[in-house]
Amino acid sequence: EGGAETILLVEDQEEVRRFIATILGEYGYRVVVAGDAEQALSLCAAQPVDLLVTDVVMPKMSGVELARRLRLTLPGLRAIFISGYSEDTHEREWVSLGSEKFLQKPLFSPKALAKKVREVLEGR
Repeated sequence: EGGAETILLVEDQEEVRRFIATILGEYGYRVVVAGDAEQALSLCAAQPVDLLVTDVVMPKMSGVELARRLRLTLPGLRAIFISGYSEDTHEREWVSLGSEKFLQKPLFSPKALAKKVREVLEGR
Protein backbone atom coordinates (compact mmCIF):
# COMPACT_ATOMS: atom_id res chain seq x y z
CA GLU A 1 0.00 0.00 0.00
CA GLY A 2 3.01 2.30 0.13
CA GLY A 3 5.12 3.96 -2.52
CA ALA A 4 8.06 6.20 -3.26
CA GLU A 5 6.19 9.28 -4.47
CA THR A 6 6.66 12.74 -2.99
CA ILE A 7 3.81 14.05 -0.88
CA LEU A 8 3.41 17.66 0.20
CA LEU A 9 1.80 17.65 3.64
CA VAL A 10 0.33 20.97 4.78
CA GLU A 11 -1.08 21.07 8.30
CA ASP A 12 -0.99 23.95 10.79
CA GLN A 13 -1.27 21.75 13.91
CA GLU A 14 2.19 20.45 14.74
CA GLU A 15 1.06 17.22 16.45
CA VAL A 16 -1.19 16.28 13.55
CA ARG A 17 1.53 17.21 11.04
CA ARG A 18 4.09 14.99 12.80
CA PHE A 19 1.62 12.10 13.08
CA ILE A 20 0.70 12.15 9.39
CA ALA A 21 4.30 12.67 8.23
CA THR A 22 5.43 9.70 10.31
CA ILE A 23 2.73 7.46 8.89
CA LEU A 24 3.48 8.45 5.30
CA GLY A 25 7.22 8.01 5.86
CA GLU A 26 6.66 4.53 7.28
CA TYR A 27 4.83 3.62 4.08
CA GLY A 28 7.87 4.68 2.04
CA TYR A 29 6.72 8.07 0.79
CA ARG A 30 9.00 11.08 0.67
CA VAL A 31 7.20 13.71 2.73
CA VAL A 32 7.72 17.44 2.31
CA VAL A 33 6.20 19.18 5.32
CA ALA A 34 4.77 22.69 5.57
CA GLY A 35 3.08 24.39 8.50
CA ASP A 36 1.04 26.75 6.34
CA ALA A 37 0.04 27.46 2.76
CA GLU A 38 2.69 30.12 2.16
CA GLN A 39 5.47 27.75 3.18
CA ALA A 40 3.92 25.07 0.95
CA LEU A 41 3.99 27.38 -2.07
CA SER A 42 7.67 28.12 -1.46
CA LEU A 43 8.53 24.44 -1.08
CA CYS A 44 6.71 23.49 -4.27
CA ALA A 45 8.60 26.11 -6.23
CA ALA A 46 11.82 24.26 -5.38
CA GLN A 47 10.73 20.65 -6.00
CA PRO A 48 8.08 18.59 -7.74
CA VAL A 49 5.40 16.81 -5.72
CA ASP A 50 3.06 14.00 -6.68
CA LEU A 51 0.26 14.59 -4.17
CA LEU A 52 -0.99 17.31 -1.85
CA VAL A 53 -2.35 16.31 1.56
CA THR A 54 -3.70 19.43 3.22
CA ASP A 55 -5.88 20.62 6.03
CA VAL A 56 -8.93 22.45 4.73
CA VAL A 57 -9.08 25.15 7.40
CA MET A 58 -5.83 27.05 7.99
CA PRO A 59 -4.97 30.65 8.82
CA LYS A 60 -4.43 33.03 5.89
CA MET A 61 -5.22 30.56 3.09
CA SER A 62 -7.44 27.47 3.01
CA GLY A 63 -6.25 24.14 1.73
CA VAL A 64 -8.69 24.46 -1.16
CA GLU A 65 -7.20 27.80 -2.23
CA LEU A 66 -3.71 26.33 -1.84
CA ALA A 67 -4.63 23.47 -4.18
CA ARG A 68 -5.97 25.95 -6.74
CA ARG A 69 -2.77 28.01 -6.61
CA LEU A 70 -0.48 24.99 -6.80
CA ARG A 71 -2.31 23.77 -9.88
CA LEU A 72 -1.34 26.92 -11.74
CA THR A 73 2.20 25.53 -11.90
CA LEU A 74 1.44 21.84 -11.31
CA PRO A 75 -1.60 21.06 -13.49
CA GLY A 76 -3.25 17.82 -12.54
CA LEU A 77 -1.87 17.80 -9.00
CA ARG A 78 -4.10 15.51 -6.98
CA ALA A 79 -5.16 16.33 -3.43
CA ILE A 80 -6.51 14.80 -0.27
CA PHE A 81 -8.23 17.22 2.07
CA ILE A 82 -8.31 16.60 5.80
CA SER A 83 -10.38 18.41 8.37
CA GLY A 84 -11.73 18.18 11.87
CA TYR A 85 -15.04 19.33 10.42
CA SER A 86 -17.35 16.89 8.69
CA GLU A 87 -16.95 16.26 4.98
CA ASP A 88 -20.07 18.19 4.01
CA THR A 89 -18.97 21.36 5.86
CA HIS A 90 -16.54 22.37 3.07
CA GLU A 91 -17.57 19.92 0.38
CA ARG A 92 -18.73 22.57 -2.10
CA GLU A 93 -15.29 24.15 -2.02
CA TRP A 94 -13.13 21.10 -2.56
CA VAL A 95 -15.49 19.17 -4.83
CA SER A 96 -15.28 22.07 -7.30
CA LEU A 97 -11.64 21.11 -7.87
CA GLY A 98 -12.45 17.71 -9.33
CA SER A 99 -12.19 14.20 -7.97
CA GLU A 100 -10.63 15.08 -4.64
CA LYS A 101 -10.71 12.88 -1.58
CA PHE A 102 -11.46 13.68 2.04
CA LEU A 103 -10.41 12.26 5.41
CA GLN A 104 -11.89 13.46 8.69
CA LYS A 105 -9.36 13.93 11.45
CA PRO A 106 -8.74 12.55 13.96
CA LEU A 107 -10.94 9.65 12.86
CA PHE A 108 -8.71 8.06 10.23
CA SER A 109 -6.29 5.27 10.99
CA PRO A 110 -2.76 4.99 9.58
CA LYS A 111 -3.95 2.20 7.29
CA ALA A 112 -6.93 4.27 6.06
CA LEU A 113 -4.59 7.18 5.28
CA ALA A 114 -2.16 4.94 3.39
CA LYS A 115 -5.00 3.35 1.43
CA LYS A 116 -6.50 6.73 0.48
CA VAL A 117 -3.09 8.06 -0.60
CA ARG A 118 -2.49 5.04 -2.81
CA GLU A 119 -5.99 5.30 -4.34
CA VAL A 120 -5.52 8.97 -5.19
CA LEU A 121 -2.03 8.49 -6.62
CA GLU A 122 -3.32 5.69 -8.82
CA GLY A 123 -6.33 7.76 -9.92
CA ARG A 124 -8.95 5.47 -8.36
